[in-house]
Amino acid sequence: MHHHGIPDPLSTRTLLTLARLCLYVWVGTFIGAVFEFRGWMRWFAFLARPLMRLARISELAAAAFITAFVSNSAANAMVAGARAEGEISRRELIVCGIANAFPAKVSHFMRILFPLIGTIGLPGALYAGIQFLTGAVRTALVWLIGGAPRAKDGDGGVGSVDASSERVDLLRRSGPLSWPKTLVKASKRASRILGRVCLISAPMYMIVSFLAAFGFFDTWKSAMPSAISGVLPPEVMTVIVARLGGILSAAAAAVELRTSGALNDIQITSAFLIGNMFTNPIRAVRRNLPASLGIFGQDGFVIVLVVQLFRFIAALIAVGALLAIAAGRG
Repeated sequence: MHHHGIPDPLSTRTLLTLARLCLYVWVGTFIGAVFEFRGWMRWFAFLARPLMRLARISELAAAAFITAFVSNSAANAMVAGARAEGEISRRELIVCGIANAFPAKVSHFMRILFPLIGTIGLPGALYAGIQFLTGAVRTALVWLIGGAPRAKDGDGGVGSVDASSERVDLLRRSGPLSWPKTLVKASKRASRILGRVCLISAPMYMIVSFLAAFGFFDTWKSAMPSAISGVLPPEVMTVIVARLGGILSAAAAAVELRTSGALNDIQITSAFLIGNMFTNPIRAVRRNLPASLGIFGQDGFVIVLVVQLFRFIAALIAVGALLAIAAGRG
């Protein structure tokens, strides 16, 4: 229905898009949970093996890195224990702590990867690819330049981890759940996430739809310099603000703006990355810093600070590159 020429945000298209959003979130979360509960995510550790062989890091560093795919706390405790026993230096402890942040991030990100890509498609895949690439680059730099514990002559390094390292017993003890338990737990998680979408993401989607329908973005855009609005339209701010409420909230906002043609794939990806610049420090202070200080002591602050600085700089570079591509196309 329309009123005085103003499009109705509660149109059939809007409601169908909302229904697809809920469906994709449930299915995506369910698939991601199956990967986790069946133990399939640990196979992503194999992606790190060529890098570990290239850097020739020691069994300790390799074992901790692989363990971080399952438990970052266990991986960091392993490194802290080696430091307490005098096996590694303080510098090596910091290097390992920074490197362990990458597999921990991958493990966490895989839980929302499927619903994210299912919801917004290409921007979700681009965002995930940038996250993985910058994390891998950070790990490579810290190992090759910072100096991780090195494999000694005759030390099998990564190979010995495959054989019988008791430091990775965690990986072998935590076997996959049975299929019946997997399906039940995956269904419960998917339903819980869907409930969150109904409570938070769906209202966010409707708010964006109302703002667009009543000309809010047109008014804002007319007040912005054309040079800025050309590559970073005002609708981007909606996604950035929604990102503070969670990645699925941002995805819900992005779906409506993308469907209406207000934002393209590059602009949505940029909005997610800019949102990360705000959410990452908040998450670090609330979660990462207390855990890191508890395990590493004062060195935990250095580890968290370096990781956050690199993430901020990497996001800034990625956004600059994406906006340059968008400007070139324009």
